[in-house]
Amino acid sequence: MSGMAMTAANTATIQVTVTTAGTYSISTVSVNGISFTGTGSFTTTGEQTVALAASGTPASAGAKTFSMTGGGTCSFDITFAAAAPPAVFTWSGNPGACDLPGINGVYSVNTALSSANTVILKVNVTTAGSYNIVTNIVNGISFSASGVFTTTGTDVPVTLVAAGTPLAAGTTTLKPDGASACSFSISVVAAPIPTGTYSCKIDGVVTTFTEQAAAGTIEALTNNPNLSTDGYKDSNHDSKFQIFISNNDLTAVGAGTYDEKHYVPTSPTALGYRIEVDYTVKNADLSTTIWNTSSNLPIFPANPAFTIVVTSVTATRAKGSFSGKLTNTLQGGNAFKTITEGVFDLPVQ
Repeated sequence: MSGMAMTAANTATIQVTVTTAGTYSISTVSVNGISFTGTGSFTTTGEQTVALAASGTPASAGAKTFSMTGGGTCSFDITFAAAAPPAVFTWSGNPGACDLPGINGVYSVNTALSSANTVILKVNVTTAGSYNIVTNIVNGISFSASGVFTTTGTDVPVTLVAAGTPLAAGTTTLKPDGASACSFSISVVAAPIPTGTYSCKIDGVVTTFTEQAAAGTIEALTNNPNLSTDGYKDSNHDSKFQIFISNNDLTAVGAGTYDEKHYVPTSPTALGYRIEVDYTVKNADLSTTIWNTSSNLPIFPANPAFTIVVTSVTATRAKGSFSGKLTNTLQGGNAFKTITEGVFDLPVQ
């Protein structure tokens, strides 16, 4: 019908003869604002049926001929009906409000909406005819529907399909254009945070710590800025790996190289920083061993060497690498764990 946008229900089925199996892409030239396309793969040769999907909105009524692109003589005709006069309808609900809208699909920040994201509204049709319902754009999204009411009736369902990408989490309220009391609310959830990477080799054995792995940039007790990474080996929470970095001048920890040698200030503008690395392990006898290193203090023996390279810290993510040695202080500092190929790419929480 003229003026009515094509949907998934608008298709044309054609016959082809396949001489060589493989992928295909078939399309027509655009006529009257409409074109047909189909892609897929032929797995066998011989006579095959292909469904082409229509797209666009017919510009006028009448018979139109659609020819395949690339030449040849294949074509087919479609007759478009004249545009229906506008329908007369009101929203179900009292007075004129949207009555119990049905909301379908998941609405997540930065995730583009699809045909699965719909809202079903109900209307009371007093005069059959065409309709075109469009909401305002709020939080980057909108809804629309077009078609023809062929009969009158009450509580007639209309499915509006979403478009756009939600920009922020929270309740988003939309209203169809021209509606006085009809509105509906969509709950947009925050974007899922990927768990990221947190792993290293411990004495040559690859070990991951991605269970509940995350980074932090604020120390919980003091509310001072720092950079921390924390993750468990598995859901038993028996073993975990932690890294802490804090600047002595209480500034935020940014990209750079950090080691155990720079705790003591060297000038009024170079106040130093502190690191600490802990690898906690539950032993077979259920005791706990902490393998550790931290920044050197002048009056104590030197701790095992350890280097952390922070490549980036943003409001949402921290990335870097690490390597060095850890010691078990309960054994007098004579036992060591060698850490190599350490990497982290973690969400900031």
